[in-house]
Amino acid sequence: MNKQHKIPFDCWVDVNDALPEVPKGKHAVSVIVSAHNPEYEYINPGHGSYTTHCLYNEKDGFMMIGYGGKGQWDFYPMLDVVTHWMYKPEPVQIKENSDET
Repeated sequence: MNKQHKIPFDCWVDVNDALPEVPKGKHAVSVIVSAHNPEYEYINPGHGSYTTHCLYNEKDGFMMIGYGGKGQWDFYPMLDVVTHWMYKPEPVQIKENSDET
């Protein structure tokens, strides 16, 4: 369990049960979501759901990050239905080899 959040990193949370908590002093929190697109499902049955990384805040909800041109990254609302989410795990800590020659 993360020190900042009450929900463990390794579990999917239904959006009807809880939404991500944005740490105090931060604009958004980075999460992994499971989303569903009914149009994809209609065109290719069994393939309408997918997982992706996005940001979440209480004002804007789940947002995708995309290149907006002119050296800027922009945020776009998730157009597909987000059904579940989970916090991103902490990055792997790689120890440098102290026996370098």
